[in-house]
Amino acid sequence: MEIRQNDDTLIASVLERGGHRAALVHERNLSALVAASGQSVSIHANLGLHTLPCIMAALCRWLVSRPDGKALILTAGDQDVAALARALEPFASAGSFTVETAGKDSGSVDASARVLLAPLQTMLNRAQSGRIDASVYGLVLVPDMDAVVDLGLAASLVSITACLMPQEQRSTLAVSQRFGHTERMLAKEIAGDPQKLFLNDEGESSKAAPSRSWFVDATDKLPLLLGLLAKDTARPVAAFCNLKDSAMELVRRLQENGHKAECVFGSGQRRDAIFGDARSGRVAVLVLIDEGARGLQAAWAGRVFNWDIPLEGELYVQRLAALDQKRNGASVFNFVCERYALGLADVERVLGHALTVEAVDRSMFVAENKSMSQPVSQLAQTRAHDGRSRPVDKYPADKRAADKRDDGGRYDGRNAQSIQADIAALTGANPRLSQSRDSASAVRSAQPKQEAATKPAAKHSRKARNKGGNPSAAQNRGQAPEEIKRQEQQRQASGRARQDQRPASARPDPYALPMEERMKLYRERYGKSSLPRKAQPKQALETGTAEPAKAGDDEDSGSQGLLGSIRNLFGKRR
Repeated sequence: MEIRQNDDTLIASVLERGGHRAALVHERNLSALVAASGQSVSIHANLGLHTLPCIMAALCRWLVSRPDGKALILTAGDQDVAALARALEPFASAGSFTVETAGKDSGSVDASARVLLAPLQTMLNRAQSGRIDASVYGLVLVPDMDAVVDLGLAASLVSITACLMPQEQRSTLAVSQRFGHTERMLAKEIAGDPQKLFLNDEGESSKAAPSRSWFVDATDKLPLLLGLLAKDTARPVAAFCNLKDSAMELVRRLQENGHKAECVFGSGQRRDAIFGDARSGRVAVLVLIDEGARGLQAAWAGRVFNWDIPLEGELYVQRLAALDQKRNGASVFNFVCERYALGLADVERVLGHALTVEAVDRSMFVAENKSMSQPVSQLAQTRAHDGRSRPVDKYPADKRAADKRDDGGRYDGRNAQSIQADIAALTGANPRLSQSRDSASAVRSAQPKQEAATKPAAKHSRKARNKGGNPSAAQNRGQAPEEIKRQEQQRQASGRARQDQRPASARPDPYALPMEERMKLYRERYGKSSLPRKAQPKQALETGTAEPAKAGDDEDSGSQGLLGSIRNLFGKRR
């Protein structure tokens, strides 16, 4: 049976409206086996949020192509029924077929419905008691084999096959995210000899790319990078920095050590030309910031170095797209320094697993670092005066015109207000004091006479206070201590409110805050699981201590597995 053009248009429109266009090509591959050929399929699905829409689209196509066919969807638990019903609803509306659900109660179900959604154990009980005729369903879908195995329901799934249509007369879809040996054997037992189909998205599969991570001081990053480049000759490689200045410094130092390195920041002809040089081998190390990497062709680098750990996990996954996993030894190397270590918490949340962070072994460092003659802190100061401080730019000025508007991926101020408010609350410090020390020093030096004039006045005021001349004390005479404390709290709250009313453009860059304030804020924001590993003994560092996020931590998360990981897409938002 061929896939009709109108069916294809129907499925594509539903997927596009739901934002799942990326699932269309995978759905076509699945439907070619199920809807067109009527085969049973064992599916290894790793499409992230596109997995469930892809499976529902294939089910819809099967129903549309068989006007008299009926489908049975077996879930691991009751909590999965509602999420699946919501995922199927737009396809049911477009395909004009009805969906019925069977709950724990003993109520009857509509026998004329094209699709029946039922928990596995409930369906088994009703089928064995004769309250539901399970032999009428020509397609059986088990959308979460991982959860069936984890919850100990494998025996129930095998038992219900005795009530279903014979294997050779029905199509069975067994979907697994883990696709381990147990899941594969169970799929074979309920479906006979199903076809195996891998539905993998590059962004999702890249999360499992091999990686190594080290705790390393900022001053030791370059010796470590040079040492790794010397031992591993795979080229080209990508090195990601969080800031434009850091990227420029890194390129300069790599060039001084004999490496063909370039950096790109924005978009335009210059970026495309440099990227082309990297692809052809004329540039060995391409240094990028996240903004400059957007839009580049995926899977081009043999190795990916995260010179700086991003503070957002989504950016980490975007960087992984540059890794060509088909290359021999394709790996990701993470340099975890004090400044960006707190980004690990969000990176691990997005990855779904912990990163094993090791104590760096100094034997991995390069023997000779030719750029050690100039301290890192002086590079930015000398860049404007020393032409050699900038990376060699061999591209004409007119090709760089498109990059002039590029801010280099610096902090854009989106969270400045909340960060400054949190810092003030946590430390009791005035956020205005976190502006650059150079500016504060310039103000003090411009008013030496005023400072001198104010010192005697301060001394005089202390004497006045000792004699009872303090105006505040005079105001507070006769008031209860509780009233005085309440008024003081009101004055402090009013002061913080006035500070928070400043526009975001007037707030200092959070990266310019004193390290103590920034670290204290991030400990509160990201939890204590990221930083204490810095102080752990070497044995703990080598094994890693961060735990991956667990679906069971959410009361609505239910079972582990495919549905357990994406259930909230159609239900309650976290």
